[in-house]
Amino acid sequence: MEPNNKLCDSKTSNGSINTTKYHIQKDGDTYQNLPTQTTTSRKKKRRDKSDLGENFVAPDGGWGWIVALASGLNSLVAYAAAQQFGIIFQGYIAELEITSSQLTMIINTQIAISELTGLVNGPVFRRFSFRQVGLMGSVLQFAGLFACAFSKSFQFFMLSYSWCYGIGRSFITAASALAVNTYFKKKRRAATSYQFGVAGLGPIVMPLLATYLLKTVGVRDTILCFAALSLNTFAGSLAFQPAQWHVKKHGNDPNALGRLNVTEKVENSSRIKDSGVLQNSEHNDQDGERLGDTSSTEKENGYNYSLRLITKEQKYNNYQGTSTNTHNVGESDGDGDGDSDSGEKPKKSYITRIVIFFDLDLFRDLTYVNLVFGLTLVNFVEINFVVLTPFILSDFGFSLNQVALAMSLMGFTDLVMRFLVPPITSKMKMGNMALFAAGLLGMAIGRLFLAYTTNVYIMIAIFLWLGVSKAFRTVFWALILPGHVSLKRLPAAVGIQRVLAGTFSLACGPVIGIIRDKTSYADVLHFLNGLILLALFMWLLEYLIRKRRGEQAFGKEDCV
Repeated sequence: MEPNNKLCDSKTSNGSINTTKYHIQKDGDTYQNLPTQTTTSRKKKRRDKSDLGENFVAPDGGWGWIVALASGLNSLVAYAAAQQFGIIFQGYIAELEITSSQLTMIINTQIAISELTGLVNGPVFRRFSFRQVGLMGSVLQFAGLFACAFSKSFQFFMLSYSWCYGIGRSFITAASALAVNTYFKKKRRAATSYQFGVAGLGPIVMPLLATYLLKTVGVRDTILCFAALSLNTFAGSLAFQPAQWHVKKHGNDPNALGRLNVTEKVENSSRIKDSGVLQNSEHNDQDGERLGDTSSTEKENGYNYSLRLITKEQKYNNYQGTSTNTHNVGESDGDGDGDSDSGEKPKKSYITRIVIFFDLDLFRDLTYVNLVFGLTLVNFVEINFVVLTPFILSDFGFSLNQVALAMSLMGFTDLVMRFLVPPITSKMKMGNMALFAAGLLGMAIGRLFLAYTTNVYIMIAIFLWLGVSKAFRTVFWALILPGHVSLKRLPAAVGIQRVLAGTFSLACGPVIGIIRDKTSYADVLHFLNGLILLALFMWLLEYLIRKRRGEQAFGKEDCV
């Protein structure tokens, strides 16, 4: 048999690339090669953990349901200390002699830090997996709450609660959301419903637990108990196994490898070369079975098949004369593109680097901008309505017991409906955007009637209606951005939206107080409804414009 020449690249321990020309000839049952190596120094790139490849197929079940349950548990525990802040820390704040203005600063700073941390979601999730981010958030959250129990000053309380706990809670929330969206595609609606259903138990159970602990063990030990409770997010984050572990493989499906992370292909390629794949036909048969190639003709011809194993994973440039092949396989970003040394890359400006690092080029997508604008308004309206509800009802002349009854009924109805959303909507041929808009419109109608209500029975009926609408709003809120952007860019997209929502709330929050001081809470409700209608109008306007052009506005959703 005539000798054949072949090129093969391999990495050295220091990250450089060895370009080897193999002279292969048949010698009995073995194959010998005489390499001539040329070393090219290259900088090793970090793998993008958020890029699962274009051919990734979500498991849509199996271990994913455990992930959805763990995500709900994480949300329940992570928000416990924030939701019960007034109950837990009321006596402790007075003991530390923290003023009302300082108390307001602690609460608002914690909210702002949690939202602004979303700006680093893109870079963080490119470097770390959602499991690692969840574990980091769990440690930070526990450390912050644990330190609060021993805080002796306003500054230390700000550092421990507002900063440490706030950043930890933000990481846990982002990791939980990304885990569910990664594991589910077609059944994302059901998974999100169950996730928020579990999280909805928090406002019902945690106030009772906090009150019981305060009466039983005191303030400081109650804080320590909630710090210990926060460690459940560590266990929940451990359940966020890499989705590639649970990808469904279909027997002899030749495309099964396409469903794996692209980095597995690179690792398999390196493993083949390092183990001396050009050895004998017996080893070639084993490697062939691992790569899913069942051609018996090629297995019998070990020589041809060994070359096929190399060329199957890598693309080579033509080798002529004494030129050196510099194609780099191991440094692809995950989209299959290699780098070349043929020319130097142009230097990026400082502003360009910032745009790339934080994924700010998302603002080039006008649909994304419109969605973020609307979601920012929705976030502002819903947060203010939840906070102001007791004050609004009291101003309308309802007693404290009636207010508590109304809010409890709304919370219970909301919780039940979150679990019922999947079977109810499975028969509806409506997308997530339409159902989300229906929930927002239902909330606006409820607030409209509430503004003119003084009868307690009508008020209770309105809050039951608000509970149903709130369930639709909560469940489908979490599906809007995942339905528009890819998984790779989802952390950055959600993070940017959270940053804008937090900034808008801080800037426009005083407007609510001004309206109340100048008019009444009824006008506050009308103002909040006006913002919701503005968001719905902008979405409807884009839908009509794109429909007229024959384009699709908000992406095709096939969630069930």
